[in-house]
Amino acid sequence: MTLPRPYKSKSRQKLASQSKIIPRAMVAFLAIIFFTTVILHNNASHNLESHLRHDAHTQRLTPPHDAGQGANTLISTTAPNPTHKPRVVAITSLQYKESKSDSDPRPVLVPNSKLLALDATFLATNKASFHFTESSIPTNGNFVEPSWFTPSARNFLWDNDRCEVMYPWQLEGFPNCNDFHELDMTQMKMIDSGGSRTAYEMNQYLDGGLLSKFVYKTVKYKYEVEKSVIDEQRKDALVMERATSSNFIPNISGYCSVGILMDFAPEGDMNDYLIGARLAKKKGSDESLSPVDKLRVAIHIASSVRDLHEIGDVKEIPAFFHNDIFIKQYLFQDGIFKLNDFNLAQPLTFTKNTTENEICLHGSARMYLYKHRSFEEHLKSAEDERFEPFSGDKTDIYMMGNLMYTILTDLFLFEKPDLLTTDEATKALLAGKRSQYPEDIEKSADPAHVAMKTAIEMCWIEKWNKRLPARLIADYLLRQLRVITKEEHPDLRVKLPARDTDPTKTEAEGEEYAGYI
Repeated sequence: MTLPRPYKSKSRQKLASQSKIIPRAMVAFLAIIFFTTVILHNNASHNLESHLRHDAHTQRLTPPHDAGQGANTLISTTAPNPTHKPRVVAITSLQYKESKSDSDPRPVLVPNSKLLALDATFLATNKASFHFTESSIPTNGNFVEPSWFTPSARNFLWDNDRCEVMYPWQLEGFPNCNDFHELDMTQMKMIDSGGSRTAYEMNQYLDGGLLSKFVYKTVKYKYEVEKSVIDEQRKDALVMERATSSNFIPNISGYCSVGILMDFAPEGDMNDYLIGARLAKKKGSDESLSPVDKLRVAIHIASSVRDLHEIGDVKEIPAFFHNDIFIKQYLFQDGIFKLNDFNLAQPLTFTKNTTENEICLHGSARMYLYKHRSFEEHLKSAEDERFEPFSGDKTDIYMMGNLMYTILTDLFLFEKPDLLTTDEATKALLAGKRSQYPEDIEKSADPAHVAMKTAIEMCWIEKWNKRLPARLIADYLLRQLRVITKEEHPDLRVKLPARDTDPTKTEAEGEEYAGYI
């Protein structure tokens, strides 16, 4: 596939009206600062202050007037007094000036120091405090810059012997460690733990004394902090930062090493909704979304993948792909399902040493095979002769269709009429079969059902290079919603059905079994 080289990366737009996370001071923590000889990013407070923006907490989200032309944002129509939330946006590297020293030609950090008063009651009996007028970072010391991540990141780039990144930032990282380390750890409590990371609820005070909740995600303590682990967290933070304008990807408020601070989503994820709906049906009640709300969720899915793929400078050329799209990756917040967990994402790359810039194709997704994985991975697993190297963004599209099927039917793939294992599902796929729709949906003339089935078939095209980009699928679904609602700017929010009780762990695992055997 031959595509034009993207334009040079544009400078990120500076955003005004900004805020900062202000934790409560801790004497012991200040004592630690006193003994620290090198503190990374002394001016990170300024960085965070100057790169946070206010996001309106809207009561109703609607597509913009030019959504038909593919706009990727939502606008507020009924929120005159928005509340404000912090958001890291395009954190820039530290500023340097040319050295005037003959003995040390290294660039000198442009100081951004303030008089620092340190309570040292526990450290000295004859003084109440020490005062520092100089930066605590050595003027000619080593500083963390975005490019510091590049050598290791390049090592973990797929097929790096023949592939090169489109943009330098695909291998960079943008930490704001000093502000991150100011967080009050006493205000944390565990929410959940996944395969490799644990999520904590964190309460922090913002400017003006407003108490807000965030989620702090970090690597499980049982894992070694290796370069590959650090690179995964770098990618997670990088994608969320670059997807700043998306309403279908969570906000990020901080990142350092293996920790990320992001939006709090107390209403759970897409899997929670599905399990609740399935259990309710077994008990004789209907807690599934209506057809038109399922169509809205399909728009959430397609729009999130679109926004991920379009974080590069040239929207027609995806810069990253997710590589792990399934039901547990979508958090529910303010009526919208939002795609998260980009730690396994990969940058799209160009083939090296070619006269024309070609997308670098890959022969493996490097993931365990489950039923919800892409058609290419099933072909690869079976060593089918039809398998050929693929572009990762197109495997995202296929998995997007798998997820839409589950939302439409409340079923996992190949669950009905007979429950198939992953191996059996692979054989069925290779024989040209697809997961069947329940009879009521198969024969339904409901325009929402018809629209979703059409979109699913777009995603399930067998040849990866024939699949449409996520933008065109999202645009199609939005057009159908406009026709159904007879509104030019239909509400995209959904309200999840209330559940009597949360499922037990045993009940949830029993329902999930069909999706992972």
